[in-house]
Amino acid sequence: MVVPIECVADRSATSHQVNLFDMDMKYADVLPLADVLAHAARHLLAAKEGHPSSQGPRSKKLAFATGSGDFQLWPAFVKATGIDDSKVQKVFMGPEALIKS
Repeated sequence: MVVPIECVADRSATSHQVNLFDMDMKYADVLPLADVLAHAARHLLAAKEGHPSSQGPRSKKLAFATGSGDFQLWPAFVKATGIDDSKVQKVFMGPEALIKS
């Protein structure tokens, strides 16, 4: 699992840093969003070129957190990877869908 640093938040800066550290130590790779997007772009380019180790995208639906910067980066990502944006269904989720009590 990967957690892009810029895509998560917490009630305070201190608890945010502590929780990121905890996740990185136990559950996930906590990485800058730019690194995550670069990795995804390389993977998708390999899939587009028919690289044998890549199975390509598994879904044509992509979820964006409401108000996040991800959606603003999407056009550049599409251009860099050659993805046909018209074939991707974009879904927006609010915090209530991301955080379960």
